[in-house]
Amino acid sequence: MRTHAQQIREQPERPIVVRDQDIPALIAVLAGFEGTVRLRDPQGFIEFVHRRFEDLDLVSDDSADPDQLADALLALNHRLREARGENEGIP
Repeated sequence: MRTHAQQIREQPERPIVVRDQDIPALIAVLAGFEGTVRLRDPQGFIEFVHRRFEDLDLVSDDSADPDQLADALLALNHRLREARGENEGIP
């Protein structure tokens, strides 16, 4: 899967949109974070979010690599900020 930054570089004229998976991904992050706060279980939060991101095809299902999840979270952040109009594009 190409990163959001790669998509912008390859198609700079394409409008920035939030992906269909982005809203359920954010809901998963918020739900997982709430559970983490209540249970004080940061590892459970990471595993929960990774599983949800796998279900949404935002990370590959063959790896529990924390960097892959961090990259997916960063890409989600960029897409949302672009859709909101905060940036002129990602360098």
